[in-house]
Amino acid sequence: MGARLAAERRKFTADEVERMVAAGILGADEPVELLDGELVVVSPQGVAHAALTSALASMFAEAYASAAHPRVQTPIDAGPRSRPEPDVAVARGRPRDYLERHPGGADLLLVVEVAVSTLADARRKLPIYARAGVAVVWVLDVRRRRLEVHTAPDPRGAYGATTALGDDDRVALPRRRGTRWRVADLLP
Repeated sequence: MGARLAAERRKFTADEVERMVAAGILGADEPVELLDGELVVVSPQGVAHAALTSALASMFAEAYASAAHPRVQTPIDAGPRSRPEPDVAVARGRPRDYLERHPGGADLLLVVEVAVSTLADARRKLPIYARAGVAVVWVLDVRRRRLEVHTAPDPRGAYGATTALGDDDRVALPRRRGTRWRVADLLP
């Protein structure tokens, strides 16, 4: 028996993926995200996940009014090899400010990942968000009824501070001085 060769993986850039979409190789609505050069299939959303994501987007739209806007499951620019699609991202300005590009880390006040059944998918994206310079990431852990708040991104791919908040705790909204929400109000 000969030596078995390790499987090689072909990494993609965001430009290559955009060209694949333009050429019809990938559909524009294909359920994939580009994470660290790999096209990762996105799981279908359950009812609770969809409802929570919509509710959060509405809350952010009201809280930020015209200063920023929520983007629901749309790509963000996280470097040449990553275009994650967070459940909710709060971007500075108005939606039309991003007709020519996806918002990047400096444009984002907050990214939220909703974890209904598993935290693994949400946490997998944390290093990508940190390298992109996303200042604040919330991971809403529905099963454990808690909110993880990740701050102080490091360009090497880690967050310097993580705080876990429970039902009765309050979380401050980035760039909204004095606005704090109860974690329980974010959960079902």
